[in-house]
Amino acid sequence: MENFRLYIVNMLMLMILASSSKSQITVYSGLEGGSYNQMALDMANVCTGLKIEKSKGSVDNFRKLMTKDGPLIAFLQEDVIIDEQYKDLQEGTFRLDGMRVILPLGLEEIHLVVKADSKLKGLKDLRGKRVNIGSDGQGTTITAKMIKEITKSQWRDHTLPWDSVIPALLARKIDAFIFVGATPVIKFTDEYKDQLKILPLDDDRLREFYHKTIIAAGAYPFVTSDVVTYGVKSLLVTNLDKLDAKNISQLDNFVDELYKGSQTQLTNGHSKWKSVEYDLSSIDWIPYAYAFDLFHPTPKAGSDLNLLSGITGGSYETFAHDIEKISGAVKSVTTSKGSVDNFRQLYRRESIYLCFMQQDVLAQQRMEDIAYETEYTKNMRVILPLAFEEIHLITRKSDKITDVKMLKKKRIAIGSIFQGTHLTSKLIRDIVKGEWIEIPMPIDSVIIAMQKKQIDGFFFVGSSPVSKFLELPENSDLQIVSLNNPKLEKVYTPIIIKAGTYPWQNTDVNTFAVTSVLVTNIQDETPEQRAQIEKLLNDIKSNISTLQATGHPKWKEVTFDFKNVKWEIYDVSKSIFN
Repeated sequence: MENFRLYIVNMLMLMILASSSKSQITVYSGLEGGSYNQMALDMANVCTGLKIEKSKGSVDNFRKLMTKDGPLIAFLQEDVIIDEQYKDLQEGTFRLDGMRVILPLGLEEIHLVVKADSKLKGLKDLRGKRVNIGSDGQGTTITAKMIKEITKSQWRDHTLPWDSVIPALLARKIDAFIFVGATPVIKFTDEYKDQLKILPLDDDRLREFYHKTIIAAGAYPFVTSDVVTYGVKSLLVTNLDKLDAKNISQLDNFVDELYKGSQTQLTNGHSKWKSVEYDLSSIDWIPYAYAFDLFHPTPKAGSDLNLLSGITGGSYETFAHDIEKISGAVKSVTTSKGSVDNFRQLYRRESIYLCFMQQDVLAQQRMEDIAYETEYTKNMRVILPLAFEEIHLITRKSDKITDVKMLKKKRIAIGSIFQGTHLTSKLIRDIVKGEWIEIPMPIDSVIIAMQKKQIDGFFFVGSSPVSKFLELPENSDLQIVSLNNPKLEKVYTPIIIKAGTYPWQNTDVNTFAVTSVLVTNIQDETPEQRAQIEKLLNDIKSNISTLQATGHPKWKEVTFDFKNVKWEIYDVSKSIFN
């Protein structure tokens, strides 16, 4: 019997150990002696269940993040992500769709390193010289190639592995090397001290892609005065495509511990932790939602109604200013990056309390809530259905494209990741089995890109007439392409953009439309906020004839009828409009 008990105990222990090993989060760091590896080890001191794996570098990390199953975290250079995004555009792939940023880690300095006795003084002196640019898997290689292309430098590329680079430099087998890493790079400090020198990287042409900074005097024993250089943003990321609900819970626990560690212990590690700003609102990539919420605690909104509209020149902006004119309840109108951006800001309730939104954006966010067991849509309420927003697919007349089937292998802009257009166009592509190449590009850039023939067309979702398109002259080489695929009727409403809606459009166009809505967030709603919304809705109701006569033409479609709203309706709206 005693042996049986021991057997059971041992089996339970094995099960517990097996369970704990499965729950580990793998962190892909970087090269031995590099800043990523040191920062990963720092995280392991404050976060439980981390398995730190060294790697060849940022490119290698990206490959693993995209191909291996989660839960995974990786350190990445931003220019590596941009390079991979460009490959997605060229190849028609979507590897970055699931990428989420857990934390921006500040800048990694670009080190241009030579021997201490070298007579080289900067980039201009590298012509014909042997420069090591990193090896396969390193983000340094991407950065070095970008620098070479931007500055038109003519050094000779060498691709020695990291462990061989400094010995090769000291043996004069190479003349210089480039390395991207957060200062101080431990390998430079501990092993080589006075044998190295860092050259300035001071070329204004690099400003377009990189961020000017300095390697401060004293950062290394051999740096006695500030060295001007450029930096690459580094990010801590995960891949939602590789995660299930259990993995999400594990990551959330990691973020909790990382947050607590950032308040206490992390600053005792690599010196770069002291300069991390923990500001996920400043990044150009989609943040990991729980990390954003934790590092940006939601402030309480006041009683004043701030109305978030949309992109400058879009129909939401026109609608918002129309409302502002007839209602004193609206304190201010603020533009945004688009409908998806509106949802994020409304969820956080950072001074914005009402916003315009496409209904399919709400639906998509609810699907994500279900998939990842989150509740970001839980407190969203529609306070007013507005008008249809037409889906504009615009191409050049001279290309004679008349149907989406003719878009195969064409480069089609789909808006930025913050726009509802981005979501709508992706859904259309899935429904019609489209084979065009998706180009994430904000609306401000598409017309110029069309003129330069950098793209072959673009989608835009907005209530016609969209003021930006009204500004284009009659002789513009543009047309709206009909969307006739009946499969789209399952999601969108058939509609016609009438001839003459725009100066350059002389025929009716069959397309589809998205319902636009005015939305609020009832989380922690106060009686004062509720009273202001009630005043706003009453103002709109009593001034609808004025809005229809003097505002955006689409006000004529607003009927206060909620039957097509497929969402929870704000209870005050029900009492006012029923």
